[in-house]
Amino acid sequence: MRAKFWAISFLVFGMTVGCIGDSEFGSLVDLDGDGYLPIGVGGDDCDNEDPAVHPNADELCGDGIDNNCDGIVDDVGVGAQEWYEDLDGDGFGFASTLACTAPNAYVAKDGDCDDLVSAVNPDALD
Repeated sequence: MRAKFWAISFLVFGMTVGCIGDSEFGSLVDLDGDGYLPIGVGGDDCDNEDPAVHPNADELCGDGIDNNCDGIVDDVGVGAQEWYEDLDGDGFGFASTLACTAPNAYVAKDGDCDDLVSAVNPDALD
């Protein structure tokens, strides 16, 4: 049986002593041993049951988890790739960004020297 932990709280008109149960104490400590306290007690660990999830963890693309506790699931991280903005819809882009998945109107192919005219792209006939 786990030990009970005593909590002492001071009130304006006196002192009360009470017992905190295991489940209540668990929310006050680093349960997963990753070195971060849970958000509920002023810490910054967004998943106190997974040691791979904490503010200094690498974000892993495609796992559906906010690994680094920044509030964004699968943002730029391990496995991210470069995507190219395709303004004319020809399948080639120019300006790039890093992301786990292609943002809207971005493609995997670059090399478009005129991204406002779809007939001008690396596959077009001269």
